[in-house]
Amino acid sequence: MNKKLCFILIFFMTALCGRTQSDSIRQVLNKMPDDTAKVKLLNNLCWDFRNKAPENSVVYGKEAIQLAKKTGFTDEMLKAMSFTGVAYRNLGNYPEAFKYFFEHLEESKKFNNLEQQGYAYINIGNAYIYQEKPIEAIKMLDEALKITKKLKNDKQSAYVMLNLGRAYLLNDDFIQANYYFMEAYDFRKNIEDKDGQGICLKYIGDTYFEKGELDKALDMYIRSMELVELEKDQDLYSDILDKVANVYLQKGNNSEALKNALKSYSIGLLAGTKLRTKNACLTISKTYEKLHDFNNAYKYQTLFIIYKDSLFNEDVGNRIADIEYERERQIKQKEYELERQKKQSEINLLIEQEETHRAINIGLVSGLSLILLLALVLFRSNRVRKKTNRLLTKQNELIEKKNTDLEVAYTEIQLRNEEITTQKEEITAQRDFVMKQGDKISRQKDLLKEQRDFVLKQKKEITDSIHYAKRIQNAILPPIESMKDYLNDYFIFFHPRDIVSGDFYWTTEIQNKLVIAAADCTGHGVPGAFMSMLGIASMNEIVNKMDNISAAGILNNLRDNIIKSLHQTGKEGESKDGMDIALCVVDKINNELHFAGANNPLYLIRNGELIEFKGDKMPIGIQLSLEYEPFKNNMIKLETNDVFYMFSDGFADQFGGPKGGKFKYKPLKELLLSTHLLPMNEQKEVLHNKLEEWMNFNDPQTNKPFPQIDDIVVVGCKF
Repeated sequence: MNKKLCFILIFFMTALCGRTQSDSIRQVLNKMPDDTAKVKLLNNLCWDFRNKAPENSVVYGKEAIQLAKKTGFTDEMLKAMSFTGVAYRNLGNYPEAFKYFFEHLEESKKFNNLEQQGYAYINIGNAYIYQEKPIEAIKMLDEALKITKKLKNDKQSAYVMLNLGRAYLLNDDFIQANYYFMEAYDFRKNIEDKDGQGICLKYIGDTYFEKGELDKALDMYIRSMELVELEKDQDLYSDILDKVANVYLQKGNNSEALKNALKSYSIGLLAGTKLRTKNACLTISKTYEKLHDFNNAYKYQTLFIIYKDSLFNEDVGNRIADIEYERERQIKQKEYELERQKKQSEINLLIEQEETHRAINIGLVSGLSLILLLALVLFRSNRVRKKTNRLLTKQNELIEKKNTDLEVAYTEIQLRNEEITTQKEEITAQRDFVMKQGDKISRQKDLLKEQRDFVLKQKKEITDSIHYAKRIQNAILPPIESMKDYLNDYFIFFHPRDIVSGDFYWTTEIQNKLVIAAADCTGHGVPGAFMSMLGIASMNEIVNKMDNISAAGILNNLRDNIIKSLHQTGKEGESKDGMDIALCVVDKINNELHFAGANNPLYLIRNGELIEFKGDKMPIGIQLSLEYEPFKNNMIKLETNDVFYMFSDGFADQFGGPKGGKFKYKPLKELLLSTHLLPMNEQKEVLHNKLEEWMNFNDPQTNKPFPQIDDIVVVGCKF
């Protein structure tokens, strides 16, 4: 624990020193004349800060572009465009990164600068790699390779080889990937670039890791860290630590995995690189799950989802870290950014609480306050009563004593009697005060009851409204009787987490074909229900307007409708809601099934074998890259007794069981295989019973059965 605190303290001190250094740099820049020397200095600063402080790098790069255009310094202007795009890429802002990369490419062609054209193609290919688009990346990098061969530039060749290796690794072509990584390593060894050699060794380690050769992968990662300097490239160092953590996780060394993953998270957070922070959160969550620490596993899984949405969907739940760049010459302090992210995380957690819970909590707090006030009044009243009783006892004793000595001190007795009379008057006044306090307490009890009744009334009104919304949602769900004409048997297992659901099923008959879908909208409860109603309304409109029904065509039109309906343009801060969906069209005349999916698959069981048809890796809704690809249409020839299933992720992601982990997809496949020969209504009953059994295990943290965490829909059909 002490080592971890020291590690974090060192980075905070580094960040503080970096801020002081930035202030000094700004003072120097302000004193310099607007000439070519200043442009070169700004470009050097932009490049040096691209990994350790990319938000600072953006400021220097934009200033360099503006000044280079003003002075006519073309070469430095092209470099500034390239460097600024890299900084935006490291921040995870891909639209801005592509904007600068393509502008860099066009300007390089305009001024016939072949070397800068090569770097532009490299940067565009690299950005496609970050977006997991290996085919597009390879096309760009092949163009860059043609240029480097003409120029015979070893440094640029090393960049091309490295990124080609990354693209082929992403495409699961390990032989090609390893070849290009070794080529890049040889180039960088020739030019004595130690940091570059470290990067190559890291990616060679990635290749071994993907092939399952964990010891070789770990050796490469350790050799890479020996060559890479943390202060120069925090982004890379964070990535290597995360890969080391994943190796230890695969080897079952959970303590080492957690130690390295937490270091990776700290460095990524301080460097402001969302991609590394997101990856580290996922590794930490997996490790805590292995350690059976499910509270922390859930916490970091939530952070992972928020960072993932921030990078590729910019989730509307305002989850973590919207970075603002509205400044010209003032550099925001890194401590301010960390504080903003912390506050944003707290806000995201508070948003997830429902309004009814807030109302109940307010009522409880008010009630407790009144009870405490009542207890205080009773305590004070009791003290007064005891004091009065003690005083009366003493006076009675004194009277008895004086009565025995009446003959000796009659005069003194008279005086004492007067004193007793005075004290009795005081006692009477105190008694009246106590009675008034009792009346006040009674009124406070009445007030407490009124507040409790108000809270219960508000809760009932909210609950009634949600139940009414459920009736509306059920009313717009399509009738499923038409499925009987196309299928031997079928079932729909629909299990919302709350009263209303963000998951939904949909079916319709049109053009002698049956269309079936299972969808998972952003969110659950009331917000998810709104999205589901929008999705159902959109699909009803789409199929009625289409001349030739196809699964992919429906999804393409649905994506356009959702983006248009939610006014999504890809700008920061706007709604990034959408849905994942599996959709199929059954053509009974030709015995065909046409399937298309947005992130969700279709399972087909034929002759006791389960075949998985994966959906496209993109959602129904806005995405970071505005260059949308059409959805793929999968045609499947159906045979008698074929069984196929579509579903949301709710069943597989449900926590439960003896170890408190997720159900996961492999056991779901095994469950479907074991029951696929049963009648469909019995399969539905098996799914329901299995879910109840899985959730009925007690959570070791709460000693209560696991709650349902998401909406669930499963559609099963037999041809």
